[in-house]
Amino acid sequence: MLTFYCRIKSCYGTPSIDISVVPKITSIENCPYQWIKFFKHLPCLKSFSTEDPIPEDFLEPGDFPNSLTRLDLKNFDSKLKPNVIPSTIKHLSLGYFDWELTSESIPKDAQFEHLCVCDTTSKILPDQLPPNIKSLELRKYNQLLEPGSIPFGIETLKLPSMNVEHIIKDVIPSSIKLLNCFKIQRWTIIF
Repeated sequence: MLTFYCRIKSCYGTPSIDISVVPKITSIENCPYQWIKFFKHLPCLKSFSTEDPIPEDFLEPGDFPNSLTRLDLKNFDSKLKPNVIPSTIKHLSLGYFDWELTSESIPKDAQFEHLCVCDTTSKILPDQLPPNIKSLELRKYNQLLEPGSIPFGIETLKLPSMNVEHIIKDVIPSSIKLLNCFKIQRWTIIF
């Protein structure tokens, strides 16, 4: 089977797609959010990224095909229903959301190469994140982490906005090989 890469950038107008035209599409970027309902008919789709805001309760279990391994929802600010994100996802980025991160919103049985939570106001509790993550990035997270909040097995941990007082004893698991934390501010001194 021949597959190809297609990038769809910021389509406007009435969002509709003829599935028979693109049955072998492997990647979609920045299409209208309404197209997500057609994705289940794209058996070769591996990657989806969008900056389009997705309305509350729009995403349902089964909207994303099990072939999907990379998912980037940049402007997603709704609560995720259980089983919306397939467990086949290896790279997941959730951005700019103001909902409580629950253990049901991210599949526990997924094998994440990279999980990025860009902006959350909810506290990450022990055993809330899935156990199989190689790289975890909490971009704007700046709350106290408790022991068990960061799962053992993570090798790369990025906490660029974390205050040092929010990292207490036994929070960083011994599996960490690369730790990137604390926002560095650059100062310019003029004489």
